[in-house]
Amino acid sequence: MPAGGEASRTGPGQYWYNPKGQGVILELVPPGSTVLDLGCTDGFLGVELARKGCRLWGVDIDSDAVAAVPAGVYEDARAFDLNTLAADAQLPWPDQRFDVILAADVL
Repeated sequence: MPAGGEASRTGPGQYWYNPKGQGVILELVPPGSTVLDLGCTDGFLGVELARKGCRLWGVDIDSDAVAAVPAGVYEDARAFDLNTLAADAQLPWPDQRFDVILAADVL
């Protein structure tokens, strides 16, 4: 990790992440939570949450990133194409399914 915990790259896809932010998220998300990870990239945060016993669902606009998610981390991980996704589109999961919704390091 770079000095001072600055954002750095990780994994084969070289996706940006913020180690300090990740640490805060891991502290705040209760073990066993159901979590929707918006902008899940290659699942680097999901892997850590899965170790806490969380059940995870992931969404990202980068289909290559979603394809790189390790098997078994997310119960469902999907890529969405922003060019065809309507502004009022609904996520494919029932309302109130998740205890926590994350959008970490998403621009």
